[in-house]
Amino acid sequence: MLKNHFFVLFVCLYSAIILSAAVCSVGVYISQNLFFSVNNQCSVFFLSAFFSYSSDAPELQLRRLGDLCFMFGHYSLAFQAYHSAKRDFNADQAWLYYAGALEMAALSAFMQGEVTRKAQEYMDEGIITYLNSCK
Repeated sequence: MLKNHFFVLFVCLYSAIILSAAVCSVGVYISQNLFFSVNNQCSVFFLSAFFSYSSDAPELQLRRLGDLCFMFGHYSLAFQAYHSAKRDFNADQAWLYYAGALEMAALSAFMQGEVTRKAQEYMDEGIITYLNSCK
């Protein structure tokens, strides 16, 4: 049951990244809050003030690699990819991407069975980053 909830969360986060990559690649900026729902189980929103990457940016490719590893159950590789992407997003001050990478790194660690203090800090920092970035 717990893994099912994490899968729904993963689908929501992955959909959010796909949407933001599509928005960035066509050069359209969202002028107000955009709400969407996946199976009526979660809502994700974006604001107009988010960092823009091209669709073939190395940071996003690394994030997508982490997503693929996560989907196929290679959680240790996914954690490494998310951790690397997290550092790049932090350096670029791309806070929404950074928060998403933090959350997925924490989920990858959890799915490995390694619920450490660091994984909990990643999840907390991701939530705090969303709260601060989405005001």
